[in-house]
Amino acid sequence: MSTARGWGPPGTDIDYGAGRLEAHHAIRAAAGTSARTISTPKHVYYSGALSASVTEEWWNINVTDNTYPIGVTMVMSNWSGSANPDFDMTLFDPGDNQVGSATGIQRQDTITHQPSQTGTYRLRVFRYAGAGDYFVDLSAGTHVISITLDTDGAIPLGALGFGETTSTGDAQKEIVRVTADPANLDIRTSLFSGGGNDWALGTTNGNDAIKWEFSPDNLDWTTFLAADTNYPLAEELASAAQQAVYFRLTMPTGSSSGQAHSSLVTITAVAP
Repeated sequence: MSTARGWGPPGTDIDYGAGRLEAHHAIRAAAGTSARTISTPKHVYYSGALSASVTEEWWNINVTDNTYPIGVTMVMSNWSGSANPDFDMTLFDPGDNQVGSATGIQRQDTITHQPSQTGTYRLRVFRYAGAGDYFVDLSAGTHVISITLDTDGAIPLGALGFGETTSTGDAQKEIVRVTADPANLDIRTSLFSGGGNDWALGTTNGNDAIKWEFSPDNLDWTTFLAADTNYPLAEELASAAQQAVYFRLTMPTGSSSGQAHSSLVTITAVAP
């Protein structure tokens, strides 16, 4: 088990156990040798969630070696029946031609495609019915891009009055670090929600409406104009490079809900 390559969520799970068996690595470990390993396609893990408000998500696959097939497995973590939930997938090549699909009604869907060209393939995971979490395990001749958060992930904005503006300074900024391969970073946000009430996003604040912004340097600010939409944060960050993220919120002028509101911010990495 110690030589298995983890697939699915971190740790042992009901879908993959300890992960993909690596017979060559097991033999090397037993023999105490450092002989060269065999060449295999790269493995990438994605996770997301779909609902009535977020009906699809897109994932980029930067294929640099088309001798390996693209293999995609999508698992719905909280699946309990054919439509609870029912998520499907489609795969598009660099020319935006659909080259694969999976529209089953079971807990797991798969796509296999032998690419005829290199470039950026796009995987669409979309909702047919229900809502819940999912994860994707993908293997292909691609670069593995990964990032980590060097800070705690909490954005402390405090208790604010209507119409007030606050921003995170150097002490509260978030720091993202690239841990494998160069990467472009994108950022997106959910709506601010609380007590069954959502605050709209826009260029100005208003009743049940906020101005919610981010900045890579605390100088140039970009406004989130739509929820669950990617905005560019940084380009061509080298492996081990760090990127700061600052946030600024202008509260609504009034609200129909007196409950605390919060949002979820997601940062993703794609190949340059």
